[in-house]
Amino acid sequence: MDDLRVQSPFPELLSYAESIPLEQLSYHEQRHVPYVIILILLLKKWRQKHEGKSPSNATEKRQFQELIKETAAQWEYEDNFKEAQKAVFSWQFQPYSIPSSVQATLSDQNCELTANSSTFWVLTRALRDFVKNEGGGYLPLPGTIPDMTSDTKGFVALQKVYQDKANQDYLHLLQRVQSLLKELGRSPTSISEEEVKNFAKFSRYLQVFRYPSRSQELSPGKPEL
Repeated sequence: MDDLRVQSPFPELLSYAESIPLEQLSYHEQRHVPYVIILILLLKKWRQKHEGKSPSNATEKRQFQELIKETAAQWEYEDNFKEAQKAVFSWQFQPYSIPSSVQATLSDQNCELTANSSTFWVLTRALRDFVKNEGGGYLPLPGTIPDMTSDTKGFVALQKVYQDKANQDYLHLLQRVQSLLKELGRSPTSISEEEVKNFAKFSRYLQVFRYPSRSQELSPGKPEL
């Protein structure tokens, strides 16, 4: 599941999108614009006429789909606009939110670190601090984008925007991990950069499962706390 931030583009993504004069392009130019850019630009246009609000119900989303169709120079031949229209009723168009399983993990008492805290909880605490600070309420961006109709130049340029932001988020998280390790009296390199990078990339799937201990299984009754 790619995190595209269509509803809430980060500054670099919004700046890149706004550099493309979508409605002034010729048909041949317009047909290569990635659908993500189409959605970001037309959402901005929609919000200007709807008190800053995005399409939220089925009626508004169908109206937004019509706006997408009207913007296409030659609708029947522009697959990228059809991809944008299809995305309106998909998860890609939903407002950003951190999954409840991730929120629960970030609120876990084990995020209050001790000298015995495991690597997992050091990473999780760093992630919690990142979300509250540099992330501005967002998890680190994975930096991947799906295949979409575009020319090579446009796709690579868009991919670089996402990858640069993902790397920026990773570096912020790495700094937080290393600071926490120093506070715990550990080497700042005791958690590798690769571990931090993977943790950042897959943080959206973070979840803790707790199972009964062997003693609890053998002695049913009052659970251990």
